[in-house]
Amino acid sequence: MTPFPCPVVVADHEIGHRTHPVTGQQLTYIACTSTAGLDARAAAPDELVEARWLDPSQVEELMPDLFDPVREHIDSQRP
Repeated sequence: MTPFPCPVVVADHEIGHRTHPVTGQQLTYIACTSTAGLDARAAAPDELVEARWLDPSQVEELMPDLFDPVREHIDSQRP
C-alpha cells in the first residue's frame, strides 16, 4: 500500500466567499501556506486547469479584476 502523501498546503483561514460574477459558481477563498516549496499542481485536473504560486505582481498582471478581499489579503502579506 502506498502511504498517503503529506499535504502540499495547509489552510490558514477563510478570506471570503462569493458567487463568481461570470460562471455563477460558489467560491470560497482560503489563505494557505506551502509546506513543500512552491511546486503546485491541479489535484483534480478535470475541475481545475492549472495551479501555481504567484508573487503579488504576477497576481495583479494575470487577475486585474481579483476579488477585493483577496487583493487586500495579498497586499497585507507584502513585506
